[in-house]
Amino acid sequence: MEKGHAETTALLRDPPAAEVSMAEALKASIKAGDVPGVRAALAAGATLTTVLTPGGSNALQFAAWEGIEPVVQFLIAEGAELDAARPDGTTALIAAMRSGHTGVAQALLA
Repeated sequence: MEKGHAETTALLRDPPAAEVSMAEALKASIKAGDVPGVRAALAAGATLTTVLTPGGSNALQFAAWEGIEPVVQFLIAEGAELDAARPDGTTALIAAMRSGHTGVAQALLA
């Protein structure tokens, strides 16, 4: 996880020629399970409601689908809206259940 944090920090500090968006930094940190990287991306301008996927997933929905429980717990603590839904009606809980991440589903229900 430290590697992911270092990569996110480097992207935020020294973006490549094609500007890296906050959404991309946030998505990469979530996928890596990098809570400090998620925190850094949020501090740098990404938001809990930033759309991260073509289907319209926000940070919590994406983390739930990926099954990244530490990130899900962090996002809940940061105030992510548990009942927010993608345009197709999928919430974080539905995403966790569809992808078989029962631990994440339990965290969302706690």
